[in-house]
Amino acid sequence: MCPLLKNFFHYVILVVVVSVFSACDKISVPRLAFDDKHEPRIPVTITYAFASNLLTYTQTVGGCGLPYTIPVGEIISKTFLQVGQERFMGVRAEPPVGEAQGVSPDGYRIVLSLEQFGFDPVTRSGQEDRYDVFVDLKLHALYEDANGTSLAQSPLTYHQKVRLWVPELTSQSVSCHTDQIDGTVADAAETLAKQMTGVLPQLVQLNTGQQPVAPQPGSPPPALQSPAAGVPTTAPPVASPSVQFRTKLIDANRNLVLEGGEAI
Repeated sequence: MCPLLKNFFHYVILVVVVSVFSACDKISVPRLAFDDKHEPRIPVTITYAFASNLLTYTQTVGGCGLPYTIPVGEIISKTFLQVGQERFMGVRAEPPVGEAQGVSPDGYRIVLSLEQFGFDPVTRSGQEDRYDVFVDLKLHALYEDANGTSLAQSPLTYHQKVRLWVPELTSQSVSCHTDQIDGTVADAAETLAKQMTGVLPQLVQLNTGQQPVAPQPGSPPPALQSPAAGVPTTAPPVASPSVQFRTKLIDANRNLVLEGGEAI
C-alpha cells in the first residue's frame, strides 16, 4: 500500500502544478534594476600630451613560463583616453597618439609622464599557476591652460597587491593567457585616471577665481596660502616688484593632491 500511496500523491502534486501554470498567462519575476546613472561630465576639453618615456615603456615578465613583454605605455594611454571620454566634455591627444594641434580656448593641456612602474611577483600561492604580484605605478601630471601656462602639477600613485592566474604552456595549450597581466596594468591606470579627474574640478575653480569646494565635515580645510582679506601684512623685502603665490590642496589624510603657483 505504501508504494501505491506514494505514487498517488506524486500524481496529485503534478496535476496541481500543471493546473496553476495553465491558469496563469505569465509568471512575474522580480525585475533586477541596475543603476545606470553616470556622474555629470566636467565641462572642459582635455588635450593629453603623453610623454615619450611613458608611451614607449614596456616591461618583460614571466608569463606561461616564457618571457612576456607588457605594453605598459600603450595600455596607460588608451585607458586614460577611455576614462576621459566618460568624464570630460571633450578629449583629444597630441601625436603620436592623436592628431590634436593646440588647445581649445576653454580647455586644458595635461602632460602625463611616467615616473615608476613595478610588476614584481612575490610568491606562488597554494593553487597552481596563481601568483601574488605587487603592482606599482607612479605618474606625474602637469596641467596647462590654453596659453601654455603651467597651472599646477600632481603626483598620481598606485600600489596594490593582486593575484593572477597565468598557467604555464603545455602540449594541450592553445595560447598564453596574458589577459590578466594586461588587465592588471589597465586597472592601475584606470584608478589613476579617475584620481586625476577628481583634481580637475578644483583646478578649474582655482583658475576661474572661484572658491574651492568646501571640505566634508571632520576633514581639514585645504591649505591655501594667500593673504587674508582685510588683515594687514608686512611684506618682506623682495629684489623685484613681483609677488608669487602658491596654492596647495590636500585631502582628508593630508596628502598633497594639487599644487600650483602664479606670479603677479
